[in-house]
Amino acid sequence: MNTSILIGIGAGLASALLFLSVTTGNPAAVVLFYAAPLPLFIAGFGWGLFPVLVAAGVAVVTTVIATHFIFSGIYAVSCAAPCVWLVRLALLSRPLDESDPQGPREWYPAGRLVLWTAALGACVAIAAIITFGGTAENYARTIDTVFRELFKVSGNPFPAEANPDVLIAIMTRFLAPVSAALWALFTLFNMWLAIRIATMSGQAIRPSIGIRDMRFPPQASAAFAAALAGAFVGGTLGLYAKAVLGALVAVFAVLGVAVLFGLTRGMAAQPLILAAMVLLAVFMAPLFVAIVALIGISDTVFNFRNQRGGPPATPGSE
Repeated sequence: MNTSILIGIGAGLASALLFLSVTTGNPAAVVLFYAAPLPLFIAGFGWGLFPVLVAAGVAVVTTVIATHFIFSGIYAVSCAAPCVWLVRLALLSRPLDESDPQGPREWYPAGRLVLWTAALGACVAIAAIITFGGTAENYARTIDTVFRELFKVSGNPFPAEANPDVLIAIMTRFLAPVSAALWALFTLFNMWLAIRIATMSGQAIRPSIGIRDMRFPPQASAAFAAALAGAFVGGTLGLYAKAVLGALVAVFAVLGVAVLFGLTRGMAAQPLILAAMVLLAVFMAPLFVAIVALIGISDTVFNFRNQRGGPPATPGSE
């Protein structure tokens, strides 16, 4: 049997098992659940688009057999299809010199690939909202019902000092943007790790995605402004806008970290600055995300790194 097919079958089975781990009910299985895209990315970045297509198909069939069509559909929308699309984009390239097709190549820009991850994260969150009723009212009602049923089934009552209505209101307000942000961040981490694994094994088709020097096109800041404005509208439109906003905040935070690396490169104080970033991320995560996201947005608008003599934008970074 063709090696690519065998790789695809193995990756698909591994991804399906990681995804299905969440059905065990073990809280630790959430980590395995978020790692479900990793085998697909390894197959794609190491062996190409065909193996990842095989892997996606095998994983979807496996989840159908192991559970039911609904759960398989969730896997297809939240894992299989996004992985296939991101691998396809990541492997796009063209020769830097048209007269030398076998020479160095220009790869799909890291910045645009990261933005595609945000777009897909928002789409996954919006798809979940649609399954929860599609409107803000139905979504809130479903969250309320599910949240109360979870406590009832688990046999654990609400803590005496906690107001269930307040907890449910917080969940309703933040679930969509936080889930979109987490999806985008975990997907980026899985892509980065997959390329590292493929590189160490000598199978990498494209070089590592240059996160440190990546840039976003100017339209990204306009999309952020539109999502931020939409989030204040309220209602169903506001709910969808919050999902988009959450995903964009996540990737702008990644860009902000890249900007800090670039601006402090070569500085004697860089270790202290990076240590302060780590401490802030550990002990005050929301503030850290807000700060680095603002840095990323500001760099997209004002191009700090070029003004400070950082590495210029390259065809493969934006």
